[in-house]
Amino acid sequence: MFKRPYHAIFLFMNPLLRQKYYLLTYLLLQALFLMLILTFAQGRPIWHNIHHRYSEQSNHALIPVYHKRSSHQSQQHFAIVRQSVLQSNNPSLLLRQVLASPQLDSLELNLIQMEQIYTISEDILAQIYAIGYTGRELPREAERGGFVLIREDNHHDMLLSAKELLTIENIHGYIDHALLPYDLEVQLFAKALIHLFLQPNLNFTNLERHQITEISPILLQQEQIGSILYMLLITAAIIAIIHALYREAIIKLDRLKPIAKRYYMILAIAFIALISTFFILTWQGAPYRVPAVMMSPAIAVSFAITLLFGYRIGLLFSLHYLLIFALAVRFDMLSIIYLLMSMPVAIYLAHHATNRNRLFLASFWQALLQALAFFILAMVNATEEFDLPSLMVAIVSGLLVSPVALTISPIVERMLNLPTNYRLLDLCNLNAPTLRRLQYLAPGTYTHSLNVAILAENACQHIGAKGLLARVGAYYHDIGKMENPEYFVENQQKGTNKHNSMRANLSAAMIRSHVRIGYEMGKEIRLPQEVLDIISEHHGESLVSFFYTRAKEELSDPEQSINEADFRYSGPRPRSKESAIVMLADSVEAASHTLKKPNQTTIAKLVDDIISHKIETKELQDSPLALKDLGKIKFSLVQSLIGQYHHRIEYPKGEKE
Repeated sequence: MFKRPYHAIFLFMNPLLRQKYYLLTYLLLQALFLMLILTFAQGRPIWHNIHHRYSEQSNHALIPVYHKRSSHQSQQHFAIVRQSVLQSNNPSLLLRQVLASPQLDSLELNLIQMEQIYTISEDILAQIYAIGYTGRELPREAERGGFVLIREDNHHDMLLSAKELLTIENIHGYIDHALLPYDLEVQLFAKALIHLFLQPNLNFTNLERHQITEISPILLQQEQIGSILYMLLITAAIIAIIHALYREAIIKLDRLKPIAKRYYMILAIAFIALISTFFILTWQGAPYRVPAVMMSPAIAVSFAITLLFGYRIGLLFSLHYLLIFALAVRFDMLSIIYLLMSMPVAIYLAHHATNRNRLFLASFWQALLQALAFFILAMVNATEEFDLPSLMVAIVSGLLVSPVALTISPIVERMLNLPTNYRLLDLCNLNAPTLRRLQYLAPGTYTHSLNVAILAENACQHIGAKGLLARVGAYYHDIGKMENPEYFVENQQKGTNKHNSMRANLSAAMIRSHVRIGYEMGKEIRLPQEVLDIISEHHGESLVSFFYTRAKEELSDPEQSINEADFRYSGPRPRSKESAIVMLADSVEAASHTLKKPNQTTIAKLVDDIISHKIETKELQDSPLALKDLGKIKFSLVQSLIGQYHHRIEYPKGEKE
């Protein structure tokens, strides 16, 4: 499928590399998330319910059994040697001879120091024998299970963590740590004396299966590593899904900036929400059935994300959150079902909240649904008492989804310059300064833009595209004509055409420049990127045919040639449904004024010719429009134009309409 190995990976890495600042932010959030998990999980499980899992389920593990023999004989031997040395004529010399260590030959000890060394050594030996010393490495079963069984002569069994057992690997560290408070001379003599008399008092006998009700440190470590890998896999899957949804835009390198910015910021928002709820669940020590108050942030955030980025991104966030939440609550079905009933409804309500009245009404529907879901699950879980405070929290959190979204959305949509419905409705206001200026400076262009907006919005509604975005794009698509309005035919008065005194190439350059000027003006007033794309794409790479033909006629030498690129718009071609529809509506609306007798037949032929010409010149090849979409668009354009050019009856003279 791909021309070179891993071609798909290279395509996906392009936006990552080009948008290094957003990628760095995402990676830092990911690293911070994992560091916080490992830091705060020291000595305790990541997921609070691991204790429930170990206490509720029988965990029969294969445990090494050690027989602990009495250390009384070793202690008697130590006492006899101590007495013999201290009663000799030269105790210090005799002790050095007994220890036979070159490091001790130059050291002299008095009787008080000798007593101290023997007392310290005896105490440490007693501590070692009390814990148990194997004299060898632990078997693999002890490292895996994390526990050993100590069995004494009186058949008293004691379960001990494998890390607490003294082995050949950790005995030196244990002795060094015990001798830290003493002087160097005392440490050297005591260490040599302990190693001289130290004998293993634990003998490995066999392996037995025992029920474990405590958490194994090794299993706890596996739990942490497994949880982190689980979250990383979820993150990779979500990135792959987002890439699949936007693969066409990602492949086009000149569109990487807005797309890469959007979906990495989406992931950043998702991780912020996940971190907050994750640590609430961990540190509150909540039971594995999570109260409604701890699910409320996820529902509110999913509502706000859908409002800002659309229902597809809202569903992706819900999927991401549910997968991690399911692990956090030990896949408790009642908690998961509550979110499955609440989050999709929040996404649906946010997607259909096209105005502020519907947005506030969505809060009441969300509160009602959450209360209903909570009540149904409470009936299912009849073994527990009905939790009235949690029901009230579910209702209140449902009522707050709209106020929270209205608080967050203006900030985020300004930061990311998002084309949300509410931002587009603000831009649709005909009293906006830019549109009022267009009406004053270029009234013909202003009227043309209004007509194009009607045609484009109706066509979008027929194919399920974003009609509001198309309307805004149509309003602003020709704002570049305000710079030199008199050079465009819709703003010219009869008998005055400045192009009559200009060469064809200069006239074409003047006409083509309105796209570039409009794009720059749109950036200055911070129009969303999607609207800017409509401004730059509404002519695609089409030819300014009138002046191209006139330029050919102006050639004095037939052998001379004309550079066709000087008479083509610089593009790019439309790459969204809305942009392509605005292009068609713009061409159709302008051409419709040339019809001498506009009727259904002539209008249908005009629309069909324009759409066919756009297809033949490949102006629509980069857009996602299908042939069935073009059929619906043609029908909509024809019906809208017939409505504009409808027949009016002739009234008798002297009567008012």
